[in-house]
Amino acid sequence: MDRFFRSRGESVLTSLLYVVLGLVLVLYPATSGRIFCWILGAGALIFAVVQALSAWSARRAGFSAPGSVIAAIGLLCLAIVCFSAPELLLSLLPFVLGGLLVLDGITRLPMAWDAVQNRIPMAWLMILITALPLVLGVVLLFRPFTVVTSVIRFFGVSIILGGVLDLAGARLR
Repeated sequence: MDRFFRSRGESVLTSLLYVVLGLVLVLYPATSGRIFCWILGAGALIFAVVQALSAWSARRAGFSAPGSVIAAIGLLCLAIVCFSAPELLLSLLPFVLGGLLVLDGITRLPMAWDAVQNRIPMAWLMILITALPLVLGVVLLFRPFTVVTSVIRFFGVSIILGGVLDLAGARLR
């Protein structure tokens, strides 16, 4: 019984964090984008150092590690781009997010089809949940450079809605 309430509390905390993160993305999309790039750059730099140390250790042991060297150089280049030109990375973000949204919509197609075939009362909602990411993903793929801040805001709203729905679900349990 204690595990149930602890997991429910963790779910509520996670949902609240989603709502807060979503609000930050909605209210400060440009700053959020730069911070995302800086975090990505820091992670890339850390992994570049790890790969360089791995290559150095392998070399000291008498092995060659060209994969680690190439990975270190590539990650270092990514870190430099993230820190020096976050706008470049953010200009690619709509392509990536658009592709993810299209993929998300495609993976939901079978569920929407099943909902329609089985005449589930809320099938229209499943169709909407499937069509919305597909349409938005296609828009992002074909008009990427005009929607960077809108994309960040959209994901912020999505995170907020996900958190609110999780909170509502936790309350119903």
